[in-house]
Amino acid sequence: MPVLPSTSPTRRRIAVFDALDNEWTHLSDSARLRNATRRWAATDPGFGGLTSPDLILAAGRDLTDYERVGAVTLALTRIASDAPESAATGMSHGKPESDPDQDLAARLLVHILLPGLRALCGRSRWMHQLPDGGSLWLLADREECAAIALELLISGIRGYHWRSRRGPANLNLLNDVRTRLTRQVTHARAGDHPLRLSGPDDNALAEIPASTGPDEHLLYTEALIDLLRWALRAGVLSADAVRLIARTRIADHSPDELADEFGIAAASVRRRRQRAEATLAEAARTAGRWPLPEAA
Repeated sequence: MPVLPSTSPTRRRIAVFDALDNEWTHLSDSARLRNATRRWAATDPGFGGLTSPDLILAAGRDLTDYERVGAVTLALTRIASDAPESAATGMSHGKPESDPDQDLAARLLVHILLPGLRALCGRSRWMHQLPDGGSLWLLADREECAAIALELLISGIRGYHWRSRRGPANLNLLNDVRTRLTRQVTHARAGDHPLRLSGPDDNALAEIPASTGPDEHLLYTEALIDLLRWALRAGVLSADAVRLIARTRIADHSPDELADEFGIAAASVRRRRQRAEATLAEAARTAGRWPLPEAA
């Protein structure tokens, strides 16, 4: 049975994401992608023997097994990336200059990361409203935010330097979208012009200075992932409790979203998370694994 993203009936619809949701049924059933995933699984151990698009999608979204999530997303970036290292190493899967596998892997990776991208675009800070009703940011609406974020994700996948990047590929790619979108918004506000989709006269990201030093947000995320992995293996938390913390603290799903999905009040979701985090903190202190570094 195809794995389809869950969408709350009360959440505001966004056409960009709806189109991707609708695409999945056709994409997962396509002979081209099914043949490709079987071929990838046979040649790359990173796929862990997962031979179908639905199995790869489910593994790539399983927040209770970050080792497998990282392995699957890294395997896909090796195929989808245009970075020079993809052609210069033995992990190129025999790609010619123009390879349809690149497009298929990139599309599959987009669907794996779609819940995180949707959550990122749903953050209210992108659309703060002034008292007169105007927008503090220069994103015209959530459709525009989604379109720009999707384009940034696809370009990030195409240019991902998988050999030199540290940390899980899925988190790196979403953090890159967050960073680039923030930089574009800041640059647009400074120049008093709106954000827009890429074009010949668009702001080149290379012209915007990148921050230096370690990515504190990524360091915190990695520390939390390690702690949750330990808690699951040690029996400190159940898989459901780990998944709840991961979805709200790492994948940025709000308690309100999960309340709609679970059919309970948002306050109940928060209480469940509070109890799980209290249990985790107590056990982690005893084991010398607490506190975590501060998030950026």
